[in-house]
Amino acid sequence: NRIKKNQLPKEISKNLMKSNNPKLIPRNHRVEDALNDAENNNFNKFNKLIELIKTPYSIDIKKNKYYCSPPDVNFTKNCKTFCGT
Repeated sequence: NRIKKNQLPKEISKNLMKSNNPKLIPRNHRVEDALNDAENNNFNKFNKLIELIKTPYSIDIKKNKYYCSPPDVNFTKNCKTFCGT
């Protein structure tokens, strides 16, 4: 639908969307996990996450778990995150 609304040739429109929409958006549960470990002086996950978000447009998401939803999603449980969601 977006390609039709752009009123541009399909290939140009696809390239435009790919260049403006990151493949990776850090998920709250991954950021929280990395921060919790960092508070205990384990910076492995934090450093990996920082490395990945340096190039959010060119990440191979098939090889990367940082774009995934949490494995045990419980939408009825109240959960506070740093962004207030």
